[in-house]
Amino acid sequence: MCQFPSQTSLNTRLTLFASLSHPCIVFAAPDLIPGLEMCLQAGHKPMQKDASLNVFNEPLLPCSHDPLTGFFRDGCCNTCTEDVGSHTVCVQVNAEFLAFSKYLGNDLSTPRPEFGFTGLRPGDNWCLCASRWLEAHDNDAAPQVYLARTHIKALDIVPLALLKAYAVDLS
Repeated sequence: MCQFPSQTSLNTRLTLFASLSHPCIVFAAPDLIPGLEMCLQAGHKPMQKDASLNVFNEPLLPCSHDPLTGFFRDGCCNTCTEDVGSHTVCVQVNAEFLAFSKYLGNDLSTPRPEFGFTGLRPGDNWCLCASRWLEAHDNDAAPQVYLARTHIKALDIVPLALLKAYAVDLS
């Protein structure tokens, strides 16, 4: 099941909570997140995840807990209406893709300790924006994909046949 890993420390949960642009994302019990009650009283509602389904319309499998990935930082490529980037494609990053992403201004390899981000290395799994994956494909830099870990909403942007051509997990 795709949910916040129980072994994740409170400090990590609070760091991830504080680092996101929307003040009302809930990753842990409300009593563990300072300011959540005030946020809810102000009329904000926590974001609601879309159904956790993969491209085969089956339960979505986790992409990575180390490094912790996903729009919700729950280890899965879950999404919701507020996920404008559609962080739905589970990939195994490689050096070519990391260089491509850095060239475009999204440096995923440099650690950002202030956000609890250790930086990605070739071989790491990551929930990638569907449009960025397609852009990497168009520039011959697309990383391999895990279909059972890729959210069904990725198909709104990337055709299944194209994802299958890069699939790691097809027999």
